[in-house]
Amino acid sequence: MPNDPRGQSEAIERMLDTRQEAEHAERRSGLVFRLRRPRRQMIISALIVVALAASGAAAVLSTHRDATATTAFSPSPSGATASAVPGATPAEIQAAQWVVTNAGPGRVVACDVTICDLLSQDGVRSVVLVAAVPDINGVEAAQVVVTTAASRKALGTALSTITSPEPLAAFGNGDGEVEVTTVALKGTDDYARLLMLDRGYRERVGSSLARNPRITLIDPGDADTLANGMVDSRLCSLLALISASHKITVSSFDAPAPGAGQDVPTATMIISAVDGVSATGDSAQARALLTLLASQQAPYRPAAAVAETGGLRIAFEQPEPLGLIPGAKP
Repeated sequence: MPNDPRGQSEAIERMLDTRQEAEHAERRSGLVFRLRRPRRQMIISALIVVALAASGAAAVLSTHRDATATTAFSPSPSGATASAVPGATPAEIQAAQWVVTNAGPGRVVACDVTICDLLSQDGVRSVVLVAAVPDINGVEAAQVVVTTAASRKALGTALSTITSPEPLAAFGNGDGEVEVTTVALKGTDDYARLLMLDRGYRERVGSSLARNPRITLIDPGDADTLANGMVDSRLCSLLALISASHKITVSSFDAPAPGAGQDVPTATMIISAVDGVSATGDSAQARALLTLLASQQAPYRPAAAVAETGGLRIAFEQPEPLGLIPGAKP
């Protein structure tokens, strides 16, 4: 079955119409029900690479009867945090913790010496690091950059020309602010245009999902979150796929990260029930949901699905790939 992002984006639109069209789209797209073994990704470049723990090299799928503590699958340990290193500021520690939790496996992260040290302490699984100081080439080789006062001073105005104008997250303030930002090789202005365009199409899809009678939103404000285009397109496609043949209850969408740009969507939600049955535990519905999530191909496979008291928390790595929704590409 082809794994073509454009074909998958067309499937998203079809899934918002009728069940018959949704099922047809599912057969053609990369959103599939069959279990597939995830492909091993290799990155060959002149980078500083953090050694990977063998146990964390691949996501795992496990089911336990304790529905309040089950980790369904996750590429990094639950609750992983970056440890302090001498001289690291609270903002730098918080930024490193955010990257550990949200950047995702195989993401290339550019950082200065302090942030790289923080990320290499613990919790980092399948994250490749490059030194961003003092050469801008290190940033150009990355997908995400963590900018600090040190890196901004070393790289000057060149840094702002190849990064998104809207950070994924930001911590601290003033000269001590630390931003986690997407690398934009085609330039800041071009990326800003694509961000706005992508949000517009997320608004269209999100508005349709908010009116879908098969989707129950526990928080009334979440309908606005969808309609305002503030839900990641991969979450939107997942909601469309499941609701094509099942009724689902969404407990909540996570709030945006601290300091996130106005067009940066949330990439995490909690599904509490499928067809009126808890989405966690050992029910047939819960097992089917885990199987569905584990079977997805990139970029639709979640980075983590963790059972909590309130339901199954589903999270995608950030940043969101732009252009997954029909019409969102130039």
